[in-house]
Amino acid sequence: MLALHEHVSSTYGKRAPGKPPPRGALAPWQLRRAKDYMLEHMHGEIGLDNVAAQCELSVNHFVRAFRESTGTTPHRWLVSERLKGAMHLMRDARLSLAQVAAACGFADQSHLTRAFSARFGMPTGQWRRICRETGAAAASALAVE
Repeated sequence: MLALHEHVSSTYGKRAPGKPPPRGALAPWQLRRAKDYMLEHMHGEIGLDNVAAQCELSVNHFVRAFRESTGTTPHRWLVSERLKGAMHLMRDARLSLAQVAAACGFADQSHLTRAFSARFGMPTGQWRRICRETGAAAASALAVE
């Protein structure tokens, strides 16, 4: 019974503040440095080797540890951050979707639309219309659900 409890709590439980990261995860300074580096360079190409070097790890070790720390891969985390920025910029109707895509590090407008649709279940144009009609706060809440 104790073994089952330990397994369930270590696998599915939340870590208490001040506890060390789980074995195999990035140290807090490494995670912070990796995220900061990716955010600073999110508008262009980001090589995993550069991010891993910021953490003083090999690429394979970094990817495994990042996933252990965040629950997602570095690429998915970065796309999510780019989408957050795009959602913010799309509220400004004066910006075209191509401009928003370029500002957030997407290859082009269709890349932004594909990523947005896959994540939120609606194309960017529909989300913009919802923003105009219901207000940006309501659209943000809708997209997060």
